Amino acid sequence: MNNNEFIKIQNDISDYGGKSIFKDYYGKYELLDSILTLKPIKVKLEVYTGRKKRTTTKEIIDYKSDSILKIRTVYVIKEHNNSQYLLPIEFGHKDLNLENIPKRTIKHLFQRNLKK
Repeated sequence: MNNNEFIKIQNDISDYGGKSIFKDYYGKYELLDSILTLKPIKVKLEVYTGRKKRTTTKEIIDYKSDSILKIRTVYVIKEHNNSQYLLPIEFGHKDLNLENIPKRTIKHLFQRNLKK
């Protein structure tokens, strides 16, 4: 995230030599209080097919919120123990108490150190 622009990378890789899909989302973001809103514009899509007939498809397409390439776009930033956690807004952030979540679960959430 830089200059109110973001890149979100999402990879779906097959363990069995099937299809692998790499998606890079590009767009703008808006941060108001602790609410982060992504506004995707383009998607760079790379598709690699399986072992028998290997093919590669690469294309850049416009992002459409009603397509199968739709991503979550609204997150809440929660702070806990000098770390920030990026949680989808639909998780009911107002009632979320990070002190009651096991440390093992917190480690699996997206985490980054605070810069003060």
